Amino acid sequence: MRQDIWCQLYDVIYNTIKEMYRLNEETRRNTRSYDDADTPATNIINSVENESANSDEGDSDIDEEVIDPASDEAISAGKEELANQGYENPTDEQASRFISNKVNFDYADKGERAPAFDYKFVLSTTIITINTSHKFYTLLLEKIYPNTEARTTFELLLASLVQSIRKTDTTQKQENDKLVTLWYNRLNNYISELANPRNTN
Repeated sequence: MRQDIWCQLYDVIYNTIKEMYRLNEETRRNTRSYDDADTPATNIINSVENESANSDEGDSDIDEEVIDPASDEAISAGKEELANQGYENPTDEQASRFISNKVNFDYADKGERAPAFDYKFVLSTTIITINTSHKFYTLLLEKIYPNTEARTTFELLLASLVQSIRKTDTTQKQENDKLVTLWYNRLNNYISELANPRNTN
């Protein structure tokens, strides 16, 4: 009788454990590692921006506040941003590295109707989020991204635009926002035409 109960429970227990194992494997696959966060583009941008900051050839009249990436404020902001991007339990060192990067790229599913990319400024870093469900990503970037040079070139192009916006006078913020919104709309229209060309015969 005891063996009969065990046999009956075996299917339930075995399937439950098997499902738990599968979910754990999926979670591990979907957990991001910060070691993958520094891209070739990030390293290039850091080199250029740091050299520019140390020379007299500054490309802006805007003086940005220098933030110590090891400060409590920087580490707290870095940890918060990394957690928002799906990194589990970021360390102080990772948070400091994140804030010390001039630009950080985040690839995330923001929905088909959200912009192809978005950006924000957090202390001394710029975070550029590339929407992986936007048509621009699925029709173009996803196809060229296996080529590291193509990916790096695109990231540099995007970073140069956003960093230029960051370096402009804060009184131009409204005009910059209008420009970027117009650009988002044009890009979306062009990509829509690429995906579904009109018959113009």
